[in-house]
Amino acid sequence: MAEKVERRLAAILSADVVGYSRLVAADEEGTIARLRALREELIDRKFNDHNGRIVKVMGDGVLVEFASVVDAVRCAAEIQREMAARNDAIDEDQRIVFRVGINLGDIVIEGDDIHGDGVNIAARLEQFAQPGGIIVSGTAFDQAKNKADIGFEDLGPQQVKNIPDPVRAYRVLLDPTAAGTVVAQAGGPKAKSQRTRWMIAGAVAAVAAIAIALGVLLTLEPWVERVEAADPDKMAYSLPDKPSLVVLPFENVGGNPENAYFSAGVTSDIIAHLSTWPEPFIIDYHSSKAYLGKPVTVKQVAEELGVRYVLQGSVQHSGEKIRINIQLIDSLSGRNMWSERYDRLATDLFELQDEITRNIATEMSVNIMEGELARITRSRSGDNLEAWALGMQAWQTGGLFTKDAVAEAMELSEQAIEVGGEYVPFLVGLAWWNLHSVSFGWSEDPGASINKAIELANRALEVDDSYPELFGLLGHMAFSSGRLEEALEYAERAKAMAPNSSEGHFRLAVYLAYSGRPEEALEEANTAMRLSPHHPPYFMWALHEAYFGLENFEAALEAAEKWAELAPGSPFPYPIIAATQWKLGRVDEAKVTFGEMLKLRPGYSVIDYRRESPFPGNPVVENRLSIL
Repeated sequence: MAEKVERRLAAILSADVVGYSRLVAADEEGTIARLRALREELIDRKFNDHNGRIVKVMGDGVLVEFASVVDAVRCAAEIQREMAARNDAIDEDQRIVFRVGINLGDIVIEGDDIHGDGVNIAARLEQFAQPGGIIVSGTAFDQAKNKADIGFEDLGPQQVKNIPDPVRAYRVLLDPTAAGTVVAQAGGPKAKSQRTRWMIAGAVAAVAAIAIALGVLLTLEPWVERVEAADPDKMAYSLPDKPSLVVLPFENVGGNPENAYFSAGVTSDIIAHLSTWPEPFIIDYHSSKAYLGKPVTVKQVAEELGVRYVLQGSVQHSGEKIRINIQLIDSLSGRNMWSERYDRLATDLFELQDEITRNIATEMSVNIMEGELARITRSRSGDNLEAWALGMQAWQTGGLFTKDAVAEAMELSEQAIEVGGEYVPFLVGLAWWNLHSVSFGWSEDPGASINKAIELANRALEVDDSYPELFGLLGHMAFSSGRLEEALEYAERAKAMAPNSSEGHFRLAVYLAYSGRPEEALEEANTAMRLSPHHPPYFMWALHEAYFGLENFEAALEAAEKWAELAPGSPFPYPIIAATQWKLGRVDEAKVTFGEMLKLRPGYSVIDYRRESPFPGNPVVENRLSIL
């Protein structure tokens, strides 16, 4: 039997700040402080005065429930009038301006949260409102028209996103002289009221049949696009107890190879933004890109990754213009929850990405706090599209991890910094490429490459200390230099800043294992692989180290051998495979393994292992040395 859903009729107010991304980019701390002050001094007080309940705050937006439409409309009008008075004394480019949508409708109750078309219509009407304005639905107008000290302008039926029938919309007239008036469009409500009365009788006679048909339609929702639903019992992983999402690689419309990095960059940016929010569970880019160019279904992806929501999209970039199509699907119902097409100038890409991530959070009912939203909307390299494109090319190219690819990534990163200035992701990227060139033996001067990476990391730290991957880099450098406690501190900070980053959990797992904390290491390693089911092969290193520390050598060996299987030709798994085989008493197998490694790295010895291993004297390192 289906679980009973709690519903009620309520007045819903949805509001947001117009041009919030621009305000934050110009003055992040000032904007957040002014918005917080406005909430404390005016907005929250007005909600309380009119018996409104704040359901959720979404950075620059708020959703409020009222028992009375009249209370909701009067509250919104008082806020907008007082905001207009306050803004008269503020420079136009610094003004905080709200737009508001209000609806009276049926809502679904889920704890302290609310859902349903009653909420959705309010949010959609908000988008019709002019800066400083209020739009109400027809149902709200019907209740407030003779009771609130304001006037209305009939805007007629409006088709709003994901709502099948047009919604009657009315603009609130805030001028006190318009109180009690209704400005009607031609053929609007007043004109309609003059029609002959015999039409009413016919309409009443049809109500019953319409109601029955409407009930069927509302149940089946034939207008809603659906796909085959996923089966929770067939999912490879249990669904998280919070909203879970995978962002599939955006399709490169047109197939131009030169634009492939552009669509990949949009995908990775959106994932990176979402990954900094603690509430949702976000599959990371490692696993997302595993589906690049593959004909997959929502059902397949959801069941393989164990997520509820799947985001699909496409990017078409041509000259100065960009088109992004996007849709969010609930895999459990197969329902298309939200879809949108954006046609913008390419220079608007950064603000557009922020808008998309906010919309995703809204549709998934995720709360976004002001600080979180400000962090992801922080200005990127002066919003320099050319620099961003070079940086994205660097990440995509260097990710091939060949000598030529890493060398090209270094050149592209240098160009991005030259064009866009001291932008932290580019500085961090260039530092990583220098370190990788040393790790793989490609650097002609390893000492110079390491010093370059240190210099770049320090420059990045001076510019902006809010980028999670910067602390991942600093942790790696500290770990490689034998400063284990420092590495742990950096890793914990990176994890706190980006709780959905699988790389962050992976690094922390390794550092914990080397610190003699294998139980915690195992937990972090499993979290990393849950966030990235199609994880990089080297994630198995963290799992091996955790099991090795727990003296579960069979499981440790299985993890190390899996690493070798997933990364054929890599010499790195072989020393730990050999050491684990030796621990298990499989001496002959260990000798064969070491021989296989020598084929990949001729002349390799224990001295090399000691030189490449961090912090001499560490129990983990010394244990391996004694075995090898």
